[in-house]
Amino acid sequence: MKNKKGVRVFAAILSTTLLGSIALNKNDDYVKVLESHTIESHDPDYKFVAHRGFSSFEVENSKEAIVSANNLPCASAIEVDVRLTSDENLVLSHDDNLSKISDSNLKVSSSTYSELSQVTLLPRKSNYSFETLFNLENKVKIKRLENKTGTITSLDETLEILSPEKTLFIELKFENNYEKLSQKVVDVLKKYPQKKFIIQAFEYKELKRMMEEYPEYTYQLIIKDKSNLKYLDEDFDAYGLKHTIIDSDMVISILEDGKEVSLWTINSPHTFKKITDELGSYADEVNYITDNPDILCYSAKSRVKQKERRY
Repeated sequence: MKNKKGVRVFAAILSTTLLGSIALNKNDDYVKVLESHTIESHDPDYKFVAHRGFSSFEVENSKEAIVSANNLPCASAIEVDVRLTSDENLVLSHDDNLSKISDSNLKVSSSTYSELSQVTLLPRKSNYSFETLFNLENKVKIKRLENKTGTITSLDETLEILSPEKTLFIELKFENNYEKLSQKVVDVLKKYPQKKFIIQAFEYKELKRMMEEYPEYTYQLIIKDKSNLKYLDEDFDAYGLKHTIIDSDMVISILEDGKEVSLWTINSPHTFKKITDELGSYADEVNYITDNPDILCYSAKSRVKQKERRY
């Protein structure tokens, strides 16, 4: 009896081990991409926007994240958040308080650029749970952000880094400084007439005012709540929409009106596939804002190869 029990236990352990190996092999390609973040070329069928720079590989909104996103062929654009310092410099930061991405409690709005430059930026989270994000069947932990640090960078420096073929999505982060921040951003953009950028914000009234005062630029209203979908009838150039509040018919309708659509934040291949399948032939007209442009690009290329083999 003891021998039989031992055999059953050994068989169970062996089975679990083999299943784990099979699961790893099934996801081996994704794991390689996660580890290397290498994509040979941009997929011309889709437009991927690197959210806060290449934020699943470097600290968000840092100089390092901008450089990595700029060097990533599969990212056709880069999205950043811009704030005004106490000495009226424009820096990249999603939150006013740096406590979520550093060991400091400094606030951008009450600190000088020099003070902020001394802060070492840290990842918002040490690693992404990729096995959940990409429906991996095994428990692979890819710590792409492990031991990564970053440095504060300015809007000027970001535009200097930006390649001519890429577009910069500039999200304005206001702290009751609407006109001052807007003016400062425009002052910087005037120095880079050869670069491509889109000015975006959640604040409807301020973006509308800017559009009337500086009509030479492209404006994208960001919408995250269904209650604000009423602004889709306004004369903005583009709309940045949280993908969970709209359907494909609404997206197609906006596109047919001659306006751009950016969907955020699309991080998993499963979500990306679902959206593109629903959009059909319109899928290549949409901007997909993502932390993982390399993974979505890899997913898109894999699907194309599968179709080619099928036919």
